[in-house]
Amino acid sequence: VRGPEMVPSLKAVIARAVVANRGPSIAEDALRRLLELAPAEAEALLAKDLASGEFRLAAFAAREIPAREIPSADPALSTLLDANQSTALPLIARFASPSLAARVEKLYDGHSWACAEEEWMVGYLVRVTNGSAVLARAMANRKGRGCYRTLLGRVAEIAWTPAVEAQAIATLSDPDAQTAANAAQTLAAHGGARVEAPLWKRLEAWSERWRGRAAELETNPITSALPNPEAQLGSALFQSIASARGWVLDPARRQRLTGLCIDEDCRKQWAESPAQPLVVEIASGGAFYPPAFRVGSYTARTLPALKEKLAQYPPGTAFSWSPQSFNFFSPGQLDAMFRGVSAFLAARAM
Repeated sequence: VRGPEMVPSLKAVIARAVVANRGPSIAEDALRRLLELAPAEAEALLAKDLASGEFRLAAFAAREIPAREIPSADPALSTLLDANQSTALPLIARFASPSLAARVEKLYDGHSWACAEEEWMVGYLVRVTNGSAVLARAMANRKGRGCYRTLLGRVAEIAWTPAVEAQAIATLSDPDAQTAANAAQTLAAHGGARVEAPLWKRLEAWSERWRGRAAELETNPITSALPNPEAQLGSALFQSIASARGWVLDPARRQRLTGLCIDEDCRKQWAESPAQPLVVEIASGGAFYPPAFRVGSYTARTLPALKEKLAQYPPGTAFSWSPQSFNFFSPGQLDAMFRGVSAFLAARAM
């Protein structure tokens, strides 16, 4: 059941299954498995479903399929936009071609939107156009709303472009600490090696500002006041550098983080070398808790992304395979993953 012989059966299940309006369905379970065994066939089924206007698999596609243009779906998505904007917008954000850009831009300009709708429209426009102007305008729209605090992260999940990267780097210096923290997290999650320098620069500025004033950032245990936003920003900057997609937290970076700490707890956290071997944790909680592959402070959503991270470690690094005890991955799947990762590491002298 783990081989290509399973593909016809999975496609038959998907074709005849009744798709529930809410929650996971057997069609989604079969589609998730088909994506593992035959990605091209699964994506063709998704494209056909969107283009047909049936949208049986639309909720799954909007939730789990990375953004890509499906021009054949444009007519059906345009019609759906007339009938049900809240259903249409996440699909347009991920799958519509540039042919709907003028219409979406007009729609966005004509109304003040809730955060989710704004994120989908801005994400779409960023994906299919340059998008820098509409993104900057959305980030500046702050009167009576707080969408800008999480907008960058949401848009980056739809499209990571030079415009989003540039906006995130600029937003590291935002006067609103929560917004700056979201920019740091977004850069760490999506950026490559070139976003490291701006993150260090912002952390150095934060450390210089608060050095000797750590007590001002502490939460009052009696009043139960909310954490100081500047403390949250500092934590986000440290964690972003430690868990970034584009590099590993080697001894030199760990030492540099320790030197930028403003209190003893922070120094203890980053001065302590990680236990060896490094643990590779594998987890899957089904439809509601998607697969997660963790090593060190980094979490990947796919096995190829995990391998991309593992390849950044130096030769000689040792790892320990540690699947979660309760796991939706079958023993056979876990065994196949283990063998694949072991061979991948062995080829790199790890």
